[in-house]
Amino acid sequence: MWKCESDRGCRERKDGSVRVQKRILEFVKEHRLLERGDRLVVGVSGGADSVCLLRMLHILRDNYELELYAVHVNHGLRGEEAERDEKFVQALCETLEIPCDTIQLDIRSEAKRMRLSEEEAGREWRYRCFAEVAERRGCNKVAVAHHMEDNAETVLFRMFRGTGIQGLAGIAPCSPMPDGGDIRIVRPLLCVSRAEIEGYLQELAQSYCVDSTNGDENYSRNRIRNSILPLATEYINAQTVRNLNTLAHHAGRAAEYLQRQADALYERCARVEEMRIVFSLKQEEEPVLLELALRNALYELAGKKRDISTVHVEALQRLCSGQVGSRLDLPYGIVARKSYDCIELYRAGTQETEQETFCEQPKVRDGEQTVVYLPDGGNLIFSIKHLRDFGADAYREIIKIAQNDYTKCFDYDKIKDNISVRTPKMADFLCLYQDGRGKLLKDYLVDAKVPLSKRNRLCLVAEGDSVLWIPGLRDGEGYRVRPDTERILLIEWNIQ
Repeated sequence: MWKCESDRGCRERKDGSVRVQKRILEFVKEHRLLERGDRLVVGVSGGADSVCLLRMLHILRDNYELELYAVHVNHGLRGEEAERDEKFVQALCETLEIPCDTIQLDIRSEAKRMRLSEEEAGREWRYRCFAEVAERRGCNKVAVAHHMEDNAETVLFRMFRGTGIQGLAGIAPCSPMPDGGDIRIVRPLLCVSRAEIEGYLQELAQSYCVDSTNGDENYSRNRIRNSILPLATEYINAQTVRNLNTLAHHAGRAAEYLQRQADALYERCARVEEMRIVFSLKQEEEPVLLELALRNALYELAGKKRDISTVHVEALQRLCSGQVGSRLDLPYGIVARKSYDCIELYRAGTQETEQETFCEQPKVRDGEQTVVYLPDGGNLIFSIKHLRDFGADAYREIIKIAQNDYTKCFDYDKIKDNISVRTPKMADFLCLYQDGRGKLLKDYLVDAKVPLSKRNRLCLVAEGDSVLWIPGLRDGEGYRVRPDTERILLIEWNIQ
């Protein structure tokens, strides 16, 4: 256990830890990383960074009324050392009265299967584990322990490999979880350095584990961390890490502004049609905005960002000014073709194939069940119920039923036209609020990060262009059952 050599030294260290704690709290407030009542999964490796994160969130738990759940991932790479780390994290969580999930993986085998480096495979699987636990625990955020050096390393790493302004933005304080729905990743320690973290833990007399592989310079990031950054700090500028973080901050603000403009351009010029995106080239656009908008199109068709790099986007930009009929092959089987006034992007083999449409209009009658069989093999069962059918406390029972993802209740008397079970249309509207406000269905699906491939397989229940329910996603507010509802349309979704 660390012990102060003098009273003055103790005061200085204590003042330092208070400053660190205050800075983290201000950073959390500035970037709105925490809200009252948040439920967080905390990634805890046992190293200084993640232990500091866990201790900080433990301190903030009462003020923010947080629910904390730790996750430790054993990658199966470091033998006894990894077992030591796992036991340490379990003991720490027990002391802090924080539930802890420990997950053991064979990353070496997974890396071979996924054709990734062990470092890349470890990161991907680690976040998969975080997302799985977050979903199981009902958490809305995942907290990880990136700090200033991590951000500086990321900026340099991307510069060396080749990047644009978005890459220079480094690590964001808050970002969406990859394929994690509404779950967000928060990074409260991005405002403090590794030295400040270690000093803070020393003040708390809190031990932590040291990963021996951090010194292995076979990993690119370790070479940056252990060799390049220290040399730059010693021989070029003592504030190298802080300056790289400042660069990332300014680049991030600029990138956010440009992305907003590019999103508006994409919304204006891109038309999504089944497995195809048609990007209009009728107007002269700023090259940097066109680049970002085309990148949006590639991400949407691919359903992911991995392996789509600047070189692919630049090639797509050159195609925009190329000859009519020119073709470009891109990752994930995406094909781009230049037309007279547009760029067509589609998955190989799908250009000439029309999306299979499905539409049935069930005849729903009192006292009968009507079954609609879906193209994926499942079915929807429709029936009309009366409020009295649900017992003495009918409204409460209906609300309880409607919370089931596979059963929904709607006010039947609000339905004035025929009900359809069908594939989506361009004009479909989803009501999201009781006052009638909502979004076009295509916009909602984009915001909900539903992959294009999944959107093309959706079946929904609608009245005209008004969406009642998208099984597996959400129902609309416009047909909600109220306490004065008399007749109820009950729809049950069965998956096969």
